[in-house]
Amino acid sequence: MRTSSKTPKANAPAQQNNTLDIRAKVGGTILIVVVISTLLSIFWTPYPPLAMSTGPSLGHISLAHPLGTDVYGRDTLSRLMTGGVPVFESCFLSLVVAVPFGVTLGVVASWYQHRAIDAIISLFTDALYGFPALLLAITFVSVFGASTLVAGISVGVALIPSFVRVVKVRSQEVLGRGFITVSRTYGLSRRTITLRHVLPNLSASILSQTILGASLTVLATAALSYLGLGTPPPTPSWGVMIEEAQSYVAIDPTLMIVPALMVAATIFGLNVLADFYSALRKDG
Repeated sequence: MRTSSKTPKANAPAQQNNTLDIRAKVGGTILIVVVISTLLSIFWTPYPPLAMSTGPSLGHISLAHPLGTDVYGRDTLSRLMTGGVPVFESCFLSLVVAVPFGVTLGVVASWYQHRAIDAIISLFTDALYGFPALLLAITFVSVFGASTLVAGISVGVALIPSFVRVVKVRSQEVLGRGFITVSRTYGLSRRTITLRHVLPNLSASILSQTILGASLTVLATAALSYLGLGTPPPTPSWGVMIEEAQSYVAIDPTLMIVPALMVAATIFGLNVLADFYSALRKDG
């Protein structure tokens, strides 16, 4: 009786890992499909994404147009494939800004904990936290104009505080371990200890936060494009497609549902992978 009562508890972690592995495979598959379709659009699409009258206005799903056409007769599938390009460009730009600055500031703050440098970094991150990503993006757009570059950089700046806090907490945990003390007794510099010991032990946390930041960027980029503050028309973008389709949702809801599903599927896949790498960090 005692053995049978403990068996479910003993098997619970294994069942959770199996569930997480399945979710990670599903999320990874979704991302692979989205990325491949986006990369493919650079070289080929069923129709030119900007070409009008490739089919009837608000045409229904057919063999010639698997996802129908919009009010201008443009092929929805072609625009959907191409619409992922500015989204991933914004993700790349935002992470180029957020990861190096966030990781550097987080590690520096952990080395100089409770000192003036730590206080200045904390003040900086708290100030950025006071500006929501969309509000910060609107400020950038009002100064520099609407573009994919401005949207990506503004979202990246908004993501810096989250990287700083995660890296700072994890760095403090690593710096408190015994092998760091041994490294210091051997006279290794802070830079050497950081590169050899601290950053390798933060790799899973940084990767998880990076993936999570990418999912937030997808959502923010779609929202900015919907508001007219991201990639300007006529360049296809998922947010622009949703904005253009809302006037015709009663006639053809597919025009809005399809790009919305692409945004949701991409965010879902990224969040699942972020959970997976976060679990790996805890297991490690």
